[in-house]
Amino acid sequence: MDGVSWRRILPATIFSLHWPVPTTTRVCHPAPNIFLLGVSGENDPSIGRVVGSIGGYSKNAGVYHCPADMSLDPVSKQPRVRSCSANGFVGTTKDEQNIRPDEVNYLHVVFHKSTDFIKLSGSDAFVYVDENPATINDGFLRVVPDRTSFGDFPAVNHGYSSSFTFADGHAQLQRWRDAFLNQKNPKPLTGYDNTWLTSHATVIK
Repeated sequence: MDGVSWRRILPATIFSLHWPVPTTTRVCHPAPNIFLLGVSGENDPSIGRVVGSIGGYSKNAGVYHCPADMSLDPVSKQPRVRSCSANGFVGTTKDEQNIRPDEVNYLHVVFHKSTDFIKLSGSDAFVYVDENPATINDGFLRVVPDRTSFGDFPAVNHGYSSSFTFADGHAQLQRWRDAFLNQKNPKPLTGYDNTWLTSHATVIK
């Protein structure tokens, strides 16, 4: 698997809750729309081409949703078909041309292929995590590596913990201690939780 590109196996805009889905599609709002996961193919007459999905590799839509996530999408009032998001520093980012440096800090490594995991090993870099319903929107978990602000928040679906999968293939639960347990008033920025998350997302070039 050495040198394998992450571009085709990580989600991109198909996970966006702001996807302009016409009312003629199967579901008029994207959050509960299984088709947008890519599990039914890449083309739909009412949407167009769906790209940037692992749907072609994993045909079961259930793998995108944590059973512990009982939240409803605020627009459709239905369960979302997705609770997981990808680390914004792994794979093809939506800000590839440095158009939005506030989204992806290009002073830090973006991992495009398996051989890029050098300064931060594949066993230390997370790829997927369940995202908190309060911040879930596109397919990426936004992380601010210099900890000057919070980005998106991991979901705390398992006691005080979140489930992560890593680039080397292993998964683990991470138990939180401070900021991510109180997302209405998260603090401190440089506390245990945000330090752990940022240090497992990327590393400075």
